[in-house]
Amino acid sequence: TLWSVPVATPGTFAAVDVDQDGRFEVAHAGQNDEGAFFLEMLAPDGTSLWQRTFPDATGAPYALTPGRFSAEGGDLAAMAKLNDGTVAVWTFNGRDGQTMATHTPDEGEVNRYPNRELVLVPGAEGDGETDDLIAIHYTTWELLDGATLAREGDAVAFPPRNSRPSF
Repeated sequence: TLWSVPVATPGTFAAVDVDQDGRFEVAHAGQNDEGAFFLEMLAPDGTSLWQRTFPDATGAPYALTPGRFSAEGGDLAAMAKLNDGTVAVWTFNGRDGQTMATHTPDEGEVNRYPNRELVLVPGAEGDGETDDLIAIHYTTWELLDGATLAREGDAVAFPPRNSRPSF
């Protein structure tokens, strides 16, 4: 074992090169021993670079998606279901954990449950463009601008035979 981090539940993980040095850091979301849901970035040696808690969430952040959502790159997107029943999408600066943008789907236009996936839409390398995201909902999906998380265009409905399965 190179290193380990004690947590109450194992959570989810993603590899992110936050400082563009060719060595990957590890994004980790879970629940700690006190019951708090968190998202943290771990250095290659296992030390914590930053950690954020989500006191308004009903579970740990999920759909951890590395991408270039700022000019520097090495960023991270995540989703979490909140206590009020909404589901939010965030982008975070991978280097310091600061929130760059937040998006809560318009419940009148999308079916938010289970809202379990983010799909990266890569920008062209070296063009200064950021990556975009597709937020997958139960019966719809929406394209989000990676830098602002503003929806681009209308929500798109899946054909009835292709609706996402329940989780």
